Amino acid sequence: LGGTGLGDVLARATGGCLVYRRRAGAPGVGEAEGLKCPRAVAVAVDLKAYSTRAMLSQLGDKIKEAGAKALAEFSRNPSFEAFLELARRFSKEVGFLTGSMEEAAGGMRGLLGFYAKKGVAVFVVEEEWTEDAVAAASSLGAARAFKLIDRRIELRPRAP
Repeated sequence: LGGTGLGDVLARATGGCLVYRRRAGAPGVGEAEGLKCPRAVAVAVDLKAYSTRAMLSQLGDKIKEAGAKALAEFSRNPSFEAFLELARRFSKEVGFLTGSMEEAAGGMRGLLGFYAKKGVAVFVVEEEWTEDAVAAASSLGAARAFKLIDRRIELRPRAP
């Protein structure tokens, strides 16, 4: 990881709802692809804070192993649906996904997928089921809905 933030610039310049890098680097060096998303909403619930240092100390090996496996599988079939399934599987293997999250997901109509990452549970639902999903996810904490959109920024040379 370079830590320069230029990978983020590449992703934003590539555009799409879900962007993944094929080759690391800044725009012009790296390579990324943007995938379109269905008309969907991500319902997020902030969970207990978990410091990155503690997480890596306790789960670093599991994260590397499960992450490498998920990334390899995703690269064979890069799609929004594959991302959601692999993210859920990764969350479960690492230990982020809890029974209460699975229970909340079980009651959601229009659920496309769900996963947990450091300190956040995410449920992706068809747009028309947003209110129901927020209500179901609220059993875990304060739930917020975010519409998934395809967006791209344009990089233009500065005028002289």
